[in-house]
Amino acid sequence: MNKRGQAMVIGFVSFLVILFLFVQLFVSEYTNISFDAKPYQVLQSEAVRIGKTLASPSSPYDWVSITDIQKMGLLKEDTITNTTMAAYAGLPYSKSKLLLGTDRDYLFYFQEDKDLVFVDGQVYWGYNPDNFAGNGGDDFVALFSQVESLSSTLAKDERFVKLKVDNSSARIVRLIVYVWDP
Repeated sequence: MNKRGQAMVIGFVSFLVILFLFVQLFVSEYTNISFDAKPYQVLQSEAVRIGKTLASPSSPYDWVSITDIQKMGLLKEDTITNTTMAAYAGLPYSKSKLLLGTDRDYLFYFQEDKDLVFVDGQVYWGYNPDNFAGNGGDDFVALFSQVESLSSTLAKDERFVKLKVDNSSARIVRLIVYVWDP
């Protein structure tokens, strides 16, 4: 075989090796991206499910005690009231997770325009890192920075609900739910 033929064979084999390495790299990166997206999709589905549950009626409508709750939800007729939110705030966090059917950590709050909405002095519900009775609290900024540092993945759901606080008229606000793995 002459030198020109050898060069063509070496060039072709080099091309095949480089092509094989490129395909191998592409396939491994694509597989990593696909596997990384699955846990987020599961969390996102959980956030949507919790958001839908919270934005639905409970059964019974008026909770007398924790043992009365058969189906979790915040709506009474078509509105969330501060009475319902006070009752929800009194639920132990672990019981609220059980009633929502999740083992993941979660929190939710209401937002009007870009402002957080306070209901009976509380701005968020759900996650309670201090494990005091009840759930939620009023220092959302500190809590959210703590949550961001605890979890690498946060899933969010947002939906419009009608909220009536005290004697004010009902207004449309956003119910925002975050879910993450503990």
